[in-house]
Amino acid sequence: MPWFTDLSAHGDRPPYATPPLDLRSSVLPRAHGMDAGQQPLVTLQVTADRVHGREILRGLLHAVLFHRLLGIIKPATIEVLDVTIPKIDDPKIDAMVNAKADALIVTFADRVTKKSWFSSGEEDVTWEQWLLDITAVAHPIPASNAEAFTNAQSDMLTRALRIILEHTSSDQGRAAVPRIKDLSGVSPFPWRIEVRVGSVELAA
Repeated sequence: MPWFTDLSAHGDRPPYATPPLDLRSSVLPRAHGMDAGQQPLVTLQVTADRVHGREILRGLLHAVLFHRLLGIIKPATIEVLDVTIPKIDDPKIDAMVNAKADALIVTFADRVTKKSWFSSGEEDVTWEQWLLDITAVAHPIPASNAEAFTNAQSDMLTRALRIILEHTSSDQGRAAVPRIKDLSGVSPFPWRIEVRVGSVELAA
C-alpha cells in the first residue's frame, strides 16, 4: 500500500506521513496436545486507523465465529467499510463481540474424557486458536487522504476475510475439526474469547 502524506502542513519540514496499511497472516501448528498439525494457531495482524480499528476487529471476529461455530445457526450479515461480512444472528454472540476490543484470542476446543486408574473426568483440548490483532495508526489521517485510506482499509478487510475462508475450507482447516458429537446449539465444541492487553491475556 502507498504511504499517505500531507505536504502542505509542514513547509520545509519532512512531509507528514502515516504508515502504510498492513495485513500479516500466518498459520502455525500448535506444539502440544493432539497431533500438532491438527491444532493450528491462525494469526491476523491488521493495521488500521483509530476510527475504524475496532469496527474491523469486530467484523473479523464475527467472520471467524461464523465459519467455526459448527452447530445450528441463523446466518446474517453486517456491513463494515462497505464490505459484507457473514455473522451468526444470535444476541448472546453479538453481546460478546461488541464487548471485545484490541487484540483477541479465540479458542476452539474438544471436550474429551480422561481416565486414570482411580477416576475419570473431562477436559477441554484445544484444536484451533485465532489471534486477531489490530495495530492503530499512530497519527491522524490527513483529510486530503482520508477517502483513499478508507478505501485501502476496505480492501485490506476483504483480503483478511479471504484468508479466513481459505483456511477454514483448506485441508488443514478441515482436518483440525474433531468429530462432531452434538448439534443441539450454535457450537458442538467449547469455545471462548480472551482479550489481550499488551502481553497479558484476560479471560472473557
